[in-house]
Amino acid sequence: MKTSQWLGTALLAGFVSLSISAAQAAPVTSNPTFTSGGLTFDTFNISVTSTGQAFPNANDQVNVDLLSGATGVQFSSGFTAQNSGFSDAAINYVVSGATAITSVGLSFDGTFLGQAIASVTETIWADAARTILAGRAYVSCAIAGCSLSDVVTLNGSYSTLYITKDINVSAFGQGDRAQTSIITQTFNPGGPTPVPEPATLALFGTGLAALGLVRRRSRKAA
Repeated sequence: MKTSQWLGTALLAGFVSLSISAAQAAPVTSNPTFTSGGLTFDTFNISVTSTGQAFPNANDQVNVDLLSGATGVQFSSGFTAQNSGFSDAAINYVVSGATAITSVGLSFDGTFLGQAIASVTETIWADAARTILAGRAYVSCAIAGCSLSDVVTLNGSYSTLYITKDINVSAFGQGDRAQTSIITQTFNPGGPTPVPEPATLALFGTGLAALGLVRRRSRKAA
């Protein structure tokens, strides 16, 4: 095969792959429903605010999809602010299921140049009114350095959580730039803490009683 033909085939395969990947994602504005790892993600909504040279500048420019190889969701867009631009996406959604959620992981691919900041703040609520705080995670990339991931242990075990995510890119002067494209959200990133079933607890109790009996007999024999 000629080099030009091979290159054309490779480019076509790449475009097909990108199209398939893009087809799996959905705009946050479409309020999709995803299920993974015993959890359901739904009730999505978004509000984008922007000024100057910044993107996104509309609500339908942010996509959401399930994560591959982990229980969670991924948000994607060309989040960019430059030359005193600013863009902020406030996203809400609900995660629920039979799996007890005890920890939440947050990561992103933020970068910056000059006086600028890319950040994601994750606030995890225990109630639909979003008044009872279960935990908070924060990642950022700015002049002070980059913290690209965080894991927060919740203050309890929950079957339903109400998530508020704030994605921000801000550039504070000419020539400054902040950007991020992928923000991932995982639930029980280290795996859920197993809860012993009643039968297991009963067996454990029987074992302790037997161990105590053996110890008493050993003392008498001595």
